Amino acid sequence: MKRLLNNPIVVGAMALVAALIVYINVIRPLMPKSAPPPEQVADAGAATPGKAPAAPVVTAALAIDYSAAGWAPAPRRDPFSSVPLSPIGAAAERPKQAKDMLQLTAIVIEPGYRAASINKSFVKVGQNVDNYRVIGIAPEEVTVAGPLGRETITFAWNRGGPGSAAFKGIQ
Repeated sequence: MKRLLNNPIVVGAMALVAALIVYINVIRPLMPKSAPPPEQVADAGAATPGKAPAAPVVTAALAIDYSAAGWAPAPRRDPFSSVPLSPIGAAAERPKQAKDMLQLTAIVIEPGYRAASINKSFVKVGQNVDNYRVIGIAPEEVTVAGPLGRETITFAWNRGGPGSAAFKGIQ
């Protein structure tokens, strides 16, 4: 092997092959594409002897059948959009509030540790539950960030349910 690499003919052939590969893959794609020679365009509409010249042939845009290659057509929406866009003319649905989507059932607060039980999931600050991120835990409430921004959820008995001030007179 070492003897081959010391041979100037072999080294020169390898250099030519490397230069050809660089030309094909780097230089040729950067070169502007030229229009076909005018003779070829004129031949497309040339008349046969004894007949009037035909109008040049104009073809429509090339239609590509993506299914033949197993490809799907381009999406009609931005694939990097985090929220799907509604169809044109359709009324956009407003997201529900966190208090309607999340049920707070327990809060644990100890020195250096805060956690809450929301929708049967035990979460700490920074974790997610049902597309809401827990950003704060207090003794009576949990603050979450969701589609409507920053919201606070409380226990059901703090929202007018049984045990709240609205039901205190009914026993």
